Amino acid sequence: GYIYTTRSLRLDLAEFTLTSENRRILKKHNLDLVAQSLPLASVIYRWQIHALGKEFYSQKFPETKFSAAKIRELLTVNHNFNLLFNFTFNSQPDLGYAISYQNEEILHYSYPFYKLELSNSNLGMYMMLQAILWAQMHGKRFVYLGGVTRPTDKYKLQFNGLEWWDIDSGSWTTDLDLLKTLLL
Repeated sequence: GYIYTTRSLRLDLAEFTLTSENRRILKKHNLDLVAQSLPLASVIYRWQIHALGKEFYSQKFPETKFSAAKIRELLTVNHNFNLLFNFTFNSQPDLGYAISYQNEEILHYSYPFYKLELSNSNLGMYMMLQAILWAQMHGKRFVYLGGVTRPTDKYKLQFNGLEWWDIDSGSWTTDLDLLKTLLL
């Protein structure tokens, strides 16, 4: 029964170029990115996917309730999400996933999860960068990166071409200095 307003963050791909930090992160990994349409057929879906997601969210965000059953439902039942990014290495599955939405103009990068033992390797940022590059290669106009409401969301601010929804003005703005002060 509650509605929450949030500062949404999007990346204008016409303004996006890799920074030196982005390139450094991309060099740390050499994963294959496979984009799969959702919903997944039951013959393709494996229980290890929702087990990985459940473990990730219960350990990284214990206040968030994201059950294995809900992850499986998002991947196997026709919902708004229509794309799954699957990150593999030498055909080794279950390194990382991101449940996402796309249409002709946008990619909404949502619900990423990955092996927690790889969390100190910037795998999460690597996955986000790969999804951004995928969207750029596929002619998207924007990549939506979720909300920016907590100080821990500052990691999302390292991209060129960012815009955020200013709740007070009711419009998109590129003033990242203002946004940084709001995240303190």
